[in-house]
Amino acid sequence: QSPILKKEALIPIFVLFFLFVILIVSTKLTGRPPEIEEITPQIGIPGDVIVIKGKFFGDKRNGGEVEIGGIAAV
Repeated sequence: QSPILKKEALIPIFVLFFLFVILIVSTKLTGRPPEIEEITPQIGIPGDVIVIKGKFFGDKRNGGEVEIGGIAAV
């Protein structure tokens, strides 16, 4: 009459599994915001080349854009 695992014993296991799945899915969906580590040169004029170094910009190149003063850089 005593099964190896009772139904009541499975509830915490299912809850932990469900929380783990939510944690994994939420981190995949939200990602991390980009972090700028360096901008060179720090001062320039229109037409100058600016190099932005950092992490968490995404997996693809040319997948986003940077705005400076509300204007998209090219």
